[in-house]
Parts: sequence; C-alpha cells; structure tokens
Amino acid sequence: MGGGGQQTESSEPAKGDRGGPGGGRGGSAVYTWEEVQRHCHRGDQWLVIDRKVYNITQWAKRHPGGIRVISHFAGEDATEAFVAFHPDPNFVRKFLKPLLIGELAPTEPSQDQGKNVRRPIFLSPSTESHP
Repeated sequence: MGGGGQQTESSEPAKGDRGGPGGGRGGSAVYTWEEVQRHCHRGDQWLVIDRKVYNITQWAKRHPGGIRVISHFAGEDATEAFVAFHPDPNFVRKFLKPLLIGELAPTEPSQDQGKNVRRPIFLSPSTESHP
C-alpha cells in the first residue's frame, strides 16, 4: 500500500464495491493521498471533499453535471469545485453520504500538495518596436 500502512482498513473491499451504499464500511477507513490518487480510472474513482474520501465510481454515471465533470476530480481534492458548483451543499451532501468510505489521515495535508504547484509563467518579449 505505501505510506507506511496509514490506512486503518484494506482498500480492497472499497475497490470491489461498485456503488453499494458505502460498501457497509461506514466511512471509518483512513487514507493517504497516495492511496486516493490510485483511484483515478474510469472503473475506479475516488475523490476528496472536506477531507472525506468518497468512492464515486458508480455515482459518476448519474451525476447531474455529467460524468466528465465529476470524473475530472477522480483521485484528487474536489472541495473547491464542490463548493463552487453546489449552491446548497447541505442538499448535495445527502447524496454523498452513501458514497463515503473514509477520510484523509490526520497527518495528510488538507489538499493534495502536487495539485496546485505553481508553474513559472514565461512571457515572451514584445515584437513591437516602441519609439
């Protein structure tokens, strides 16, 4: 698994769970970013919202905003997008509850560190001549 066994439960049952209500796990597992990032494929999608880990593999097909929108965040922190696109987060959270499989380990940063790495912006010199 990597991360020195940061997980309290094996991820295998969640991988096999293809949309059952939380897989009967009750969201008690603890995951590292390394583990979450492994679940970014069409048939296996997890995402993080407010440090909670959700298995959206089956839900993505029913997402009102479309499968492409939600699948874009598979394996990542979707908190900012969730807040931006859902004006009534309390209403939407009732749909998330059965998808909850765990949370980020307390030692993990709140957001995936590699996601928001600033890349240098190189500006090309102007080709216009100024008097």
